[in-house]
Amino acid sequence: MILLVAAGSSADEPVAIKTFAAPKVGVAIQVERDFATPRLVFLRGRFEEGRLTASLSTAMEPGSREARIARVRVTPDTWEREAGGGFAEYEPGWLRPACGVAGHLPALLEGLAAHGPSGTVRGDDLMALLRPLGPAFEKIHGVDRIAADAAWCRYELDVEEGELRGFRLRLQLGPATFYRVTGSVRAGAEKAPDPKGWAAALDAAPEPPEIRLDEIPEAAPGRARDALARGVRWLRAAQKADGSWVSAQAEDVPYPSQRVAITAVALHALAACAGAEEGVRGQLERGVAALRRMAKERVLEDAKPAHDTFDFSPWGAAFGLVHADGLLRAWPGEAPDLDDLAKGWVAFAWKKQKACGGWHYRADAADGSVAVLTASMAEGLRAWERRGFAVDAKRLARGLEDLRRNRDRRGSAGYYHDGSYGSTGAEAWTTPESAGRSVQAALALVDAGIEKPEALAAALRRFTGEYRHLLAQRQVYAHTPPYMIAGYYYHFGVHFAARALGRAGLPEKERAAIRRLLLHELLRHQEEDGSWIDSPAGGKPYATALALLSLRELK
Repeated sequence: MILLVAAGSSADEPVAIKTFAAPKVGVAIQVERDFATPRLVFLRGRFEEGRLTASLSTAMEPGSREARIARVRVTPDTWEREAGGGFAEYEPGWLRPACGVAGHLPALLEGLAAHGPSGTVRGDDLMALLRPLGPAFEKIHGVDRIAADAAWCRYELDVEEGELRGFRLRLQLGPATFYRVTGSVRAGAEKAPDPKGWAAALDAAPEPPEIRLDEIPEAAPGRARDALARGVRWLRAAQKADGSWVSAQAEDVPYPSQRVAITAVALHALAACAGAEEGVRGQLERGVAALRRMAKERVLEDAKPAHDTFDFSPWGAAFGLVHADGLLRAWPGEAPDLDDLAKGWVAFAWKKQKACGGWHYRADAADGSVAVLTASMAEGLRAWERRGFAVDAKRLARGLEDLRRNRDRRGSAGYYHDGSYGSTGAEAWTTPESAGRSVQAALALVDAGIEKPEALAAALRRFTGEYRHLLAQRQVYAHTPPYMIAGYYYHFGVHFAARALGRAGLPEKERAAIRRLLLHELLRHQEEDGSWIDSPAGGKPYATALALLSLRELK
């Protein structure tokens, strides 16, 4: 995601919008990458013939001392750095969003002016404005496309007699990236302002429109079947030569456990949705061989924490257990024996279990758990227990009790706790961000006989009520204001909502309306190539597999 906040003033020399001939410009952009320490980027200089020539400096955080880097020249498509008495092309690395956004300001402001002096532009209107800039924007945040329903721009322009005298705006683009950028521009400014101070009025995202269930159309006959067939074709073609599946967007990221998790869910989806198709059994066998090869290579056991903090290896074991069970249930003909894989994943699960009974993905967490991981692990362990596999019942019960305690009285699941339940605070329990995992937690607890179906019905109703927020931010990368929703939990949450529909005991009319909503959005967001994607973090194979399993539940 790119978040840009800008403010401007050119009272001394009015600026014509169509030329953006501002003599002096100051830019302050706050950059956060992958949960790293925020850094401020400062650009101060001139726009001349669409090119910004400026002095570039940075600071680790607002109020800290600046460090000058270089003098640069910036356009939407090029970044040059002063060297040897002239300018030469260079790769700005993590500064790319700052340089790119600054280079786009002239065209962006001209387009916004056509919509009036102030307001919010979103959806197709914003896409019409950004589409001519699309290739350059993609260079900024490295994604396939900009998602219309996840993008918006709120702005104010001070225009007198056709001249731009001042402006401020905030722009959010999806899909998300590792970056969160806020910035300011002031023509004629000697010092760029602190973006945290002046931008408060534009800081909040516009509320997504309410969803009226009675206005959701029924899918055209055969459309869900066609969408499932297209998704299956894409998933089959996405299998790697070694039999695995992995996110193309994250192939170079050192999360080897991701390949285990995505391969397992892809195998489950392929068997469940296309097990009888010619050639599918061979693909399933190659996928199982890939899982065995990764187990032999100790991919989970030897995984190093990403950024020395995030240990995602428990996800490999949890998804392996859950979806290997699903794979066996859907296997065409006589299913293989996967006990060797399950044995390794169960042993790894116990190794990673925290004192509280749950599971966490932070390597530095002495205790505590993450609800989505704990619910997934508990579901997988119970699935293999039902198969007669040796699972320590007491340790499993501790995991389920941890999940139960990490919920408030309404059944809303906290994102995590650090050993003292409720440590995430009320905001993390009650915001739209928790709606998807609350359905997952309720489903796991109902399945274990700890909660009654009424709890699942309540969680599903809340999910439906908050769904508009999840939908609006389905393609942001990481936890994003105002509700700290992360896009990579979108298809995850829809999958559990689809599974819960048949078990929640809802009245038929209500159940049918929620089914219609979920099916409508799944069909609407299928890519032209047949795949689905929410966040680049999980990528297309992961989202497509979950979407196919959801479609199968909803058909």
